[in-house]
Formats: sequence, C-alpha cells, structure tokens
Amino acid sequence: MKVGSRLLPWLALLCLAGAARADEDPLLAVMGAELDRSYRLLAQAQTPAYFLAYRVIDRESHDLSASFGSLTRESADRRRRLFVEARTGSYQRDNTHALRSDGMRWGINYRHNWSDLPMTDEPAAIRLLIWQATDRVYQQALDHLTKVESNTVVKVEEEDTAPDFSREEPVVQLEPDRPLEFETWLWKDKLRRYSRRFAGSARILVGRVSLGASRNVLRFVNTEGTRVRKLDRVFRLHIEAVTKADDGMELPLSYTYLARDPAGLPSDAVVEARIDKLISQAENLRSAPIVTAYQGPVLLEGRASAVFFHELLGHRVEGHRLRREEDSQTFKRKLGERILPAGFRVYFDPTVDSFAGTALLGSYAVDDEGVVARRVTVIEDGILKDFLMSRIPIEGRLRSNGHGR
Repeated sequence: MKVGSRLLPWLALLCLAGAARADEDPLLAVMGAELDRSYRLLAQAQTPAYFLAYRVIDRESHDLSASFGSLTRESADRRRRLFVEARTGSYQRDNTHALRSDGMRWGINYRHNWSDLPMTDEPAAIRLLIWQATDRVYQQALDHLTKVESNTVVKVEEEDTAPDFSREEPVVQLEPDRPLEFETWLWKDKLRRYSRRFAGSARILVGRVSLGASRNVLRFVNTEGTRVRKLDRVFRLHIEAVTKADDGMELPLSYTYLARDPAGLPSDAVVEARIDKLISQAENLRSAPIVTAYQGPVLLEGRASAVFFHELLGHRVEGHRLRREEDSQTFKRKLGERILPAGFRVYFDPTVDSFAGTALLGSYAVDDEGVVARRVTVIEDGILKDFLMSRIPIEGRLRSNGHGR
C-alpha cells in the first residue's frame, strides 16, 4: 500500500484528535500525538522514514515608531509556523546528503519548508495541517533520496565519510511561557519624547526611534522522544538618524539596545544622551572627507571587534560548514594545531545568560535540534581543540555538543 495523502481517512484523524493530555501544553501534546501516528505509518512504508521532527514557532510581535516627536507607526502581529523535518534512508546516508551535481547543496532545508497553523489550539484543524505537511515533506524526502542514491553511484569518493545525522539522547524540557506585556501608552510617550530631540537639528533628514517587542515560543518534538518548549522574549529599542552631505551622499547612523524585558532597556537619560551623540556624529560626518581605499593594519574596538572576531573565527569553527565542500573549511584539518598566539583561550557557552550586568540574548539551554547546550572550549593556549557541532557529523566528531542553531 502506498503511503501518501490518501492513506488515513479524515474520520480516523477526527477520532485521534482528542488524544492530547489535558495537563500538558495543548499544542505540544497535539504535535506529539500526530508525530506518533505519522511515524507509525511512515516507518512501515516501502521506503520508511527513520526520523521525523516537528517545529512550531509561535511568534507574537508589537512595533511602535515615532519620528520628530510624532507617533508614525503601530502594528501587532501573531502567527504560528510549522516546520516538518523528514529523513529517509538511515543515519549513515539519508535524503539530506549533498549532491555534487547540484552545487553541493546540503539536501533539503526544512527551514525553507513551512506551513501556517491556526492560532487557536483546535486539535482536529492542527492535526490535519500537520498531516498534510508531513505527507508533502515525506514525498520530497523520497524524491531527494532517489537523487542521492543515483548521485552516489556516479561521483568520486567523498573526503568526509561521516554519517549524515548523529544519534542523540532524547531531551524533555519545557520552559515556562510568559505573555508579551508592556505599557504601550508609556512607550508611545517615550518614543515621541525621544524622537523630538531630532527636530532641533535642521541637518537631520530622518530622526526615528522605534520599539520592537517580540515573543517567540519554539515547540519541538521528534521521534527519538525529545519534547522541548523554549521561550525567547526580546525588546529592541532602535535609534536611527540620516543626514546628507553637500555632494548628495546619504549618511545613516543608528544604535540599538536589546533586553529581555522593558525594565532592562536604558533610562531616559541614557537614551537621550545617545540621540544627542548621534546628532553630533551626523553633523561631523557631513564635513568628513570621503574614505578612500586602504590596505594596512586596522585596530578594532568595542562592538566592531566582537563582530569581526565572530565573522573571522566563529563561523569557521561551526562543524556543519566543514562538511560542505563548497565552504572554505579553513580549520577542518587543523585540530591540534596552533591557529592563534599562545595564551589565547576561546570558548563558546550558550548557557550563560548575562555578563557584567548585560543580558546575553543568544543564550539557550537546549539548541534548535533538541540537544542540551554545553560549553565548548574551541581554542586552548592558541591551539584548536574542538568544533561547534550540530547533528551533522564530521569525521572525528560524530555527536552534537549542543550548538545546532
């Protein structure tokens, strides 16, 4: 019997719709029940699915913006998106395997394959949409697995023979949810007051201050037994100024503050001082000489140094990039070798949620693939010791260390 969209009658789906436990997160329970049902069917197919995962991102946002003392924008949005990951074949070789003849793309990226879900926790409607999405993604997985198998026959032996997917222990962790609440009337008044300061300069063409508040709840279930709920709340205060030089060149300047709660944003005095500084910088920038091409030493400090270090080193120690032949793979063969001066120690610790009183919004306890986060020392005394691993293994590193994002 072919496994497809006609296999399960809608009547059976309705009968199963009430299977969610009342003491659980309703949406997470429905996801788990539909995952179990789908996996039982697809595991018995002629070409079975050996792994399924559902991710639902429930996003709520509220945005306010003011310019030159007047409120110019207010919007609110709420949406739920489902991402289905289906793997056919085996942990060693599956449908996500890269195709050399296809530009070495790493199979199907589930993040680009999503469906909208209802905003209410209506079990029957949610399960129907999950079922339809699962069938669609599974059929795509079958098609891509056929291409992988054909491609493997004709292409030369690959350098990296690691499995396509790592085996990991199941994780059950449900973070408490919190609503997105803040005093909109207060922030409307603040934004008007902040942005009014730009009106004092005739040279400022754009003087805008905005507040973006967002709440993202990630729910994740997979067929290995993992059940995760993660909450990510962010409040973003953004200041933007644009001026124009005498030759017509537009000169933008901006500054952003981030926090988990409105109370973590800076005081009025700090924000107003920052706006005054941007105005002064804009005035000075108008009369500054045009930068010409330069080759030579550069001294970076502050935020620029952190971004530069991240781009120069951070991305190049991500394990999944070392698996892709089209990537630079700068450090793939350099484990145990010196790549920085002696005395340098570099570690990545996503479990640290604050440093020196500043919230670190990139922190997490469980990564996006349902693996427990952990600190990884990548460089010790200047010597490369490890990589940041997701569930895409490389030779010598066959397990995730909680850095799948």
